[in-house]
Amino acid sequence: MATLSNGLLVVMSGAASFVAFYSTLKLGKNERIGITYLAFSAALTISFIGNALSLLIDYTPLSDSVILAAYVLAIIAGFYLTWDFRDLLSPKRIVLIVFSGVLILVVSLLAVVPLPSGMNSLEVSLALMFPVLNSIMLSVALGLAVLFWKGDFAKAWMSFAIGLLLFGVAGAGYAAGMAHGGMLGIWVDLFWLWGYLAIVTGFRETRSLQA
Repeated sequence: MATLSNGLLVVMSGAASFVAFYSTLKLGKNERIGITYLAFSAALTISFIGNALSLLIDYTPLSDSVILAAYVLAIIAGFYLTWDFRDLLSPKRIVLIVFSGVLILVVSLLAVVPLPSGMNSLEVSLALMFPVLNSIMLSVALGLAVLFWKGDFAKAWMSFAIGLLLFGVAGAGYAAGMAHGGMLGIWVDLFWLWGYLAIVTGFRETRSLQA
């Protein structure tokens, strides 16, 4: 079952990467959207590489490091888009987003500690990086949702927000499972698969609006 779900992740992330880059090339000269979508496309490609490594090589720290790199790019993409419209965020909404991020970070860290004995420094670093990046990703997703829940691009950018949200939940579940000596398997993989589907939907919706 694990091999099957890993294979599905490779196929889905590869397909999402292709759709993302193809859609980005079709966007034309819209710099604001282009940079954001290029970062999302790169994140999906790196995620595809990480999933392929997880399927082909039995060395979890390597694939986890690649997946975390994809997280960083996805966060940058979402933050760039949010920052571009920061004037639309009221102080109350900013406080809500920051508070939610801190709360998510605390809960995520509590879910992975205490870490099992016998982990080397790299494994400990990766185990702690997942909660940190998950909290940032979920905060960015919340910012996108608050900003773009209505308007011409609402469906497209809300799809990106939902995708980041699903990736964050998947990462939190994966980190908790790894930290406590067990994998949540297909349930975590389903969130990643739904996340890829949401991101692809965002790209397709943007293309239809640009047409």
